[in-house]
Amino acid sequence: MKKIILTLLILIIGTSVFAKPNYTYTTSDTPASAYSGTYVNEEITTPITKIGIPEEYLETQVEEQGLEIVWNQWHADVRNLVYNKLQKYDKFPSSQYLCEYIYTVDKNKSISNIVIVYIPGTAILPTKIIDPHSEFYMYVDSTKKYYRLKQYTMLPVNASRIRLILQSVLKSNAIVEEEMYKVPYAVLFEPMAEVIRKCEQNKVLTFPEKSKRTSVVVTQGITNIKRIQDDDSEYKASEFNDTERW
Repeated sequence: MKKIILTLLILIIGTSVFAKPNYTYTTSDTPASAYSGTYVNEEITTPITKIGIPEEYLETQVEEQGLEIVWNQWHADVRNLVYNKLQKYDKFPSSQYLCEYIYTVDKNKSISNIVIVYIPGTAILPTKIIDPHSEFYMYVDSTKKYYRLKQYTMLPVNASRIRLILQSVLKSNAIVEEEMYKVPYAVLFEPMAEVIRKCEQNKVLTFPEKSKRTSVVVTQGITNIKRIQDDDSEYKASEFNDTERW
């Protein structure tokens, strides 16, 4: 179970209960614009900082110009590190789900701004599209708060779209703060964030030599939905296309 790359904004299982899960899922390249009946209010009425989501999670990644540093292996190694740690924290029940993780790694090998999004399997159509008007849930670790979300745009199941999903939610103001007991499996989210945070200072997080970047936003996911899983549960450098230029 796993897979999601990084792109534009802000989105685990008991081995005694299920067969060994596959931590990868396939993606669809169908653009969101190909679907009709979508609605997004262009004015963001929910203050981003109020719910604890960094503004850079809404920003488009800009390519640097000049010397080239390829980050692809770094992306794969970091995600595999976090995936292997989360794999040991398999606590979700058997119901189908897709769980997204987005976090920031800085040049000092620190991890911050962890956001976890839980999408129930019922929200994912057989066509591998996230059903518009479906509800899912978000945990923001910096504020320890939970939210119920609803998005109105049909989007392919592709973690690289997670920021688009969250951006859609925020623009439509379809985000409601919820008490923990109302959010499915909410008691699991904070321990998950702690698992990710404990990956800090691992040598795998070391930025490539000569890099001028100060931080990188990482997005990845875990699912037990077979129709959106890949055969390989390990991230490969070939899955990424990130080159720093300056």
